[in-house]
Amino acid sequence: MKLKYLAGFIISVGLLGSTAIQAEDSGFLPSYEGLTFAPGEYGGKTIVAPGAAEKAANITKIMIDQPEIFIADDSKYKGMKPDDARALAEALRESIIQNMTVLTVVEEPGPDVLYMRLAISDVHLKKKKRNLLQFTPVGLALTAAKSLLVSDLTKKIDLVGATIEGESMNAGTGDYFGSLVIRLSPPKEKKSNEASWEAMLSRFDSMGKQMDCRFRNRIVPKSKQENCKILDSYKEQ
Repeated sequence: MKLKYLAGFIISVGLLGSTAIQAEDSGFLPSYEGLTFAPGEYGGKTIVAPGAAEKAANITKIMIDQPEIFIADDSKYKGMKPDDARALAEALRESIIQNMTVLTVVEEPGPDVLYMRLAISDVHLKKKKRNLLQFTPVGLALTAAKSLLVSDLTKKIDLVGATIEGESMNAGTGDYFGSLVIRLSPPKEKKSNEASWEAMLSRFDSMGKQMDCRFRNRIVPKSKQENCKILDSYKEQ
């Protein structure tokens, strides 16, 4: 598999604000060397481990961990109901899983399993104007679709900005494949990588599509390979 294909499936996984806050504040990734952003800089940065393509040649399955959520210390609003956070994390995970047609999604490690760790860090929230009708019944998480819970969350809280972080490795051997950090711009920037709940879900969906596309290209003749540049997050914006 060519190295250029590896970057897309490594993890298609931003930081907010006009200050020099750095993604490494979350501590989610073991190293942020080459992944930090200058003030006002947005987009995506990827690190690919040497020899990752060869090490990933036998991958046929994937484990996608539920994303962790880190709310920024300087967020205007820091509240999020446990059910809302759980539903959001699972909805983001499902946005990737639902696009997998080549790799088999599993929950057990093995030498042919790609393991993805994901996080939404430096999350900045803003509470919308109070509306007493926006009440989440206790136990809704046990019965309602995740999409309903996420929709309920978006009615109560705005996502002002966030950072998507992730890394991938072989779930059996522990061989590291690479890391990715995507810094999402605040809404006032009006850029293609603008932060919102809808944009976040769409971005994770695109990650899944691109990952699946690149794995398909690995197993088909060159004449039938697709253009997998579906996700613009890798570009400096």
